[in-house]
Amino acid sequence: MTTRYQKGRSYEYYIKYNLERAGFYVIRSAGSHGPFDLIALDTNGDVYRIQVKKNKYINRQLRSEMCNVAKTYNIVPIIAYRDKSGWKYELVEVNSNGIDDKTT
Repeated sequence: MTTRYQKGRSYEYYIKYNLERAGFYVIRSAGSHGPFDLIALDTNGDVYRIQVKKNKYINRQLRSEMCNVAKTYNIVPIIAYRDKSGWKYELVEVNSNGIDDKTT
């Protein structure tokens, strides 16, 4: 039987593989319980932090933590999630206070 951890890890590797094929350098944060699963860098030097989810739902606390980290370290927070048509990438909008408007 596959555990939730194993499923989550396989999703992370799938996203990592696809981003690498698209030209990104990707680091997986193994065993992380932080706000991001992957760190991706593009050829322009932009840094993206990615939270991989089976579905789009991210609780208020995690979304807020993602936004605070993004604001503090000037990075782009992204949620990668799967829906009926496949994997999607969504930018988490961060306002000037470092909070996603969806959390307020």
